[in-house]
Amino acid sequence: FNRADLTNAKFSFANLTSASVRDALLDRADFTSAVLAYADFSHASMNCVILENVQNGVHCNFDGASLQGSVISKSVFADSTFRGTNLKWVSAESSYFDRATFDPETTFSGAYLLNCFFFFAKAYGARFDGANVKNGRVSLGNL
Repeated sequence: FNRADLTNAKFSFANLTSASVRDALLDRADFTSAVLAYADFSHASMNCVILENVQNGVHCNFDGASLQGSVISKSVFADSTFRGTNLKWVSAESSYFDRATFDPETTFSGAYLLNCFFFFAKAYGARFDGANVKNGRVSLGNL
């Protein structure tokens, strides 16, 4: 799926384990309840996607991707990487980013993060300017 145009695609309940979707166009795609373990979404355009009930999103690569305006709810992205990822205006709720990696090029500007957990996350320098963080937890992380 590298560089594929998958705009508006429906991946609900799909098993995309180890899928390579680098540089793909995935705007407005629906990943509700999909299995995304080890998937590579690096440099993909994923604006306004739905990532709801993704219980197996471990070790995903979102480096350089744009998820602007996306919805992340009741999902687990443990050990995933978000280096240089655009998370502006993301609405995330009740989701886990344990041991995830962010960097100074990662931006959460205007994001709404409710009940999100960042246990052991590496987010030194990530930009949370203007983000609204409520009832979240960062434990033993590096911000």
